[in-house]
Amino acid sequence: MANRARVVMTLVAICWAVADVPVAAQMRTGLWLEVFVQAEDGTPITDLGPGDFLVEQGGALSRTIDAELVDSPLRFVLLVEESTRIAAYLIHIRNGLSQFVDHLPEGSEVAVVLFATRPRTVAEATSDRAAVKEGFGHYFASRDANANVFHAVEETVDRLYRDYAESPVVVVVTGDATTDVPRRRIQQVVEQLAETGTTVHTLVLNTLGGTRWTGVARTFSEFTGGTVEEVNSPSFAVVRKLRELAALVAARAAARPARYVVTFQPPADTDPAAEVAVAVRRSQARVEVRAQLESRGR
Repeated sequence: MANRARVVMTLVAICWAVADVPVAAQMRTGLWLEVFVQAEDGTPITDLGPGDFLVEQGGALSRTIDAELVDSPLRFVLLVEESTRIAAYLIHIRNGLSQFVDHLPEGSEVAVVLFATRPRTVAEATSDRAAVKEGFGHYFASRDANANVFHAVEETVDRLYRDYAESPVVVVVTGDATTDVPRRRIQQVVEQLAETGTTVHTLVLNTLGGTRWTGVARTFSEFTGGTVEEVNSPSFAVVRKLRELAALVAARAAARPARYVVTFQPPADTDPAAEVAVAVRRSQARVEVRAQLESRGR
C-alpha cells in the first residue's frame, strides 16, 4: 500500500453487513460506509477527497468511487417537565431555555417536548429560533402533578431512532421524583441511545425538600457521556446552568469529527464476508467507521 507510513488504518468488524449485500450488487453499484475523521488534537479534517481514502476488504485493495463530506446539523430535543410540582421554577426554566437556544451553534435544529404523564411536542425540530421560543409559550407547568420522565425519554429516543437522527442531544429538565421502570425497557432505550449516538444531559430540580433524585434520566446521562446538574431551589442557577450547558455542547460540536460517506467497489474475487479496513492518506489522523455497509448506486 503506497505511503504506508502516512496512512492511518482502522479495522472494522462489519463483515456481517457486507455479507447481506449480494456480490453482484456490490460489483454493480459499490458499497458505502460512514467514516469519521479528525486530527489528533480533536479538530475535524474536512478537506479529504476520494483519493485520500484507502479501503481494503479481505486484504485486497478496493476501488474508492467517491468520498462525500456530509455536514449534518446538530439536532436537539428539549424535554421539559410541566407538572405542577415544578411550577415555582417556571420563569427560570423559560429564561434558561431561551438563553440555551441563543447560545447554540448556528443552524442547530431544536425540538421542544413537554411532559407530565405523557409527552407532547410543542415545537417540531427546526432551526428557526423564534419558532422554538414560541413553543416555550405553551409551557405553564400546570397539567398534572404526576410526571413520568422515563416514558418521555423513551418516546423521544424512539422517535429519534426512527428518524435516523445523527448523534442528537437530549436535554432533560425534570423534578427529583423517582420512576419505577422494568429493566428490559431501560435496556431497549440504552440500545437505541448507543445506536444513534445520542447524548443525554439532565438538569434535576429539587421539589422534595432535599435532592435525592436517582431516576433513569441520570442513568442515561451517565451512559451517554452527558452531564447531570442539580438545582436545590428556584433561582437564577437554573438559567446559569442551562447557559453553561449550551456552551459545553457548542464546544463539543466544534470538535466533532468530519463525517464522510465513502463509496467503494471491492475486487471481483473478494469474499463478501471478509473484514473491511479503512485508511486515510493523512498523518496524525484518527479514523472511525460506523458499522454500516449498504449497496449504493452511482
